[in-house]
Amino acid sequence: MNWAEGYGIVANPDIFSDGFIPDRILARDVQIRELQFCLSPILKRRKPIHAWLYGRSGTGKTTIAKYLLGKIQSEAHVRGTYVNCWEKNTFYAILQEILNNLRVLCTEERNTGLKLEEVRKHINDDFFILILDEIDTLPLKERNTTLYNLCNVGNIALICIGESQFPLLALEDRVRSRLNPQIIDFPQYASDDLVRILRQRAEMGLAPDAWSHKILERIAELCEREARIAIYTLRSAANLAESDYSRFIENKHIEKGFNNIKDLKRVYALKSLTEHHQILYHLIREWRGIISKELWNRYLERCKEEKHVPVAKRTFDHYLSQLVRLRLIESKRARVRGKVHLFKVLS
Repeated sequence: MNWAEGYGIVANPDIFSDGFIPDRILARDVQIRELQFCLSPILKRRKPIHAWLYGRSGTGKTTIAKYLLGKIQSEAHVRGTYVNCWEKNTFYAILQEILNNLRVLCTEERNTGLKLEEVRKHINDDFFILILDEIDTLPLKERNTTLYNLCNVGNIALICIGESQFPLLALEDRVRSRLNPQIIDFPQYASDDLVRILRQRAEMGLAPDAWSHKILERIAELCEREARIAIYTLRSAANLAESDYSRFIENKHIEKGFNNIKDLKRVYALKSLTEHHQILYHLIREWRGIISKELWNRYLERCKEEKHVPVAKRTFDHYLSQLVRLRLIESKRARVRGKVHLFKVLS
């Protein structure tokens, strides 16, 4: 066979990209209705309700926020934009991204006050929907500043997306009361629902005879009900099947495809945790094995360097247990006297 011919298993790779939004969203009717309720006052020219979407990675939060933003933009001609706070992690950077999306040309002077006035001027009293994805990755000070100021801009609707409610509860009282969001929970998908989501993507993006229901069930089982990881695994398995000149996806392609994206899964798991979890993880990775007492000392030093208030020792131990439970690190009894543990990052 000519190497360029192969078997066309992946008919439309765009179907498996992060930016793809299906015309029909599966297994999230309740969450769609709740977010629609928050945005519906706009249709009557009334102030919308802010929303806080939370749930583990791969539960459809971003997809639904973008889906409803697209609908209200096309049906009611309301402006809005999406900002990823993992990439734009300061109030200034968020303002600049809003202005970029509004196609506003303004001074490059790094003055947050001027940027805020530009945003206020161009939104004016219009209705505007702003999605702040991964809001929990913003440092607390930036989170407070961003939300406090944006709540005062026009008739803006803030859709904040995070892994949990803790970043909301950590806000200053004046910020939390001003935001006063509708809290929308995104539980993990049931296994059957995840299979339905995979089937929808397979029907749209793969050759019809290249996959089976059992293949989709196996992916759902491996990915522990995380839709994003499951979709990535299906795409990776399909690519591997093509490279093997196979006519259909086999279990070996799924297993290998899942292993190929396990590092991505680790990244999403880590991002769902607090800044202190992340400090501990990175310290353990830097030292490639560190005992508990030494880790505590290094943690205190790092908090001082980064101007964080360290957690109590009991909370510190609890955070380490969580990292072990999430299989981000491993803990073994060190070969020294006493109850000393050695921590390493899992490969």
